[in-house]
Amino acid sequence: STPLISAGKYKMAANVLLALLNAEQKASIEGTALTMSANGGISVISNLNKGSAFTAKTEMGGVLPVGIELALISGKVNIAIALADAVNSALLSGVAIAGAGSVAVKTDGRSDAIAGLPAISTAAAAGIGINIVYAKGNGTYTAQIDTQGKTIKAGSITVETLYTATADARTAQPTQGIGSINISLLTIKANYAGADVGIKASASIIGSGSLDVTGALIIKTEGTGYSLAQVDASIVDINGVSVATNTAIASLSAQQKAFI
Repeated sequence: STPLISAGKYKMAANVLLALLNAEQKASIEGTALTMSANGGISVISNLNKGSAFTAKTEMGGVLPVGIELALISGKVNIAIALADAVNSALLSGVAIAGAGSVAVKTDGRSDAIAGLPAISTAAAAGIGINIVYAKGNGTYTAQIDTQGKTIKAGSITVETLYTATADARTAQPTQGIGSINISLLTIKANYAGADVGIKASASIIGSGSLDVTGALIIKTEGTGYSLAQVDASIVDINGVSVATNTAIASLSAQQKAFI
């Protein structure tokens, strides 16, 4: 959207793009008794955005924003924000199992946010301009067996959590600048790119029950977190005074557990 406020010679405008994704998914078997043959199996699987290229994406291209104008001072603001938050779980709880087959409880998914402002040309001779891009990819992924006092007899048991989380924020400095404040010989330009990934992932077997496993028992958590904040073609030019400021901040926080 491009809101515009005008008062005399004073004008203020901003191009704003916002993408939000909030997803919650659960697969479960709870409070029952099951029997399986030697060739059989019991699976509780939750896949969320598995194989997707992205989940939340904003991208602004070819936009020449209207600005704040006051005498020789004008302003332009481009803002792109992408937020993705996913909760994905697979649960086997309070289930008594008898047999020699396999038991699998698995989660697999993605939580990706991409925000982009590619390079554009501006023709303004004077102004203040700011590009702001922010991407945040959060996810909580859980695979769990809660025995709740029950006995599980099986040939093999696998509890597995797999995940990918990405925050990608990129903005570019155009050849003529994103915008500026020109007072006499003073020019100021600014770009900001922020990317943040926050992940909590776990695979576990808990409870006061018992396990009778003749084969493999696997509890596994594995994932990839990727956070990128980038400003292309950044410049610092002092030429009677011209200053360009570019800031890029990327952060990644992950809590990952596998336990019994």
